[in-house]
Amino acid sequence: MSLLIIYLISSWLPTLLSNSGISLSKASFLAAMFQVGGTAGAILIGRWMDRFNPHLVLAIAYLIAAGFIALIGISGGALWLVVVAVFGAGFCVSGSQVGANALAAAFYPTGNRTTGVSWASAIGRSGSIVGSMIGGLLLSLQLDNQSIFLIAAAPALIGSVAIFMMGRQGCRHVVTPAPFERAV
Repeated sequence: MSLLIIYLISSWLPTLLSNSGISLSKASFLAAMFQVGGTAGAILIGRWMDRFNPHLVLAIAYLIAAGFIALIGISGGALWLVVVAVFGAGFCVSGSQVGANALAAAFYPTGNRTTGVSWASAIGRSGSIVGSMIGGLLLSLQLDNQSIFLIAAAPALIGSVAIFMMGRQGCRHVVTPAPFERAV
């Protein structure tokens, strides 16, 4: 779900914003804010995952991401609000993707770790292909931006529920750092 959102937004955000009356140069700047937010999110979400339950941190981040993605569509073209929404979506989605990769490595027992993470990555990459295609499909249906971003928020909600349920099931193989490792 994460890579689906990342590629959908990265591929189509400038087009969607320019279709709503924002100049292409401003739309390109706004698209860059998604990546800036992702960089900040990777650092802070990773830190929070070290301090708190990583499943809960990611579930909350994906839930908040859904709100930011929806906000992009309902911002009404208010530039400052679009900047905040795009940065927030990048922070939560791209930042969580980095955290999900780290969590996947800790999820599998040592003997199966390489295969497990490879399968998780492959499935995620299929989401990246589907994300770009969904963006094109939504544009071809001539939906307005509000509808497109509300639909784009759904994968973040699905990701939030999935990672929360994964954490509730108690993953036996997840490696928790020893107390002295947390201080480093």
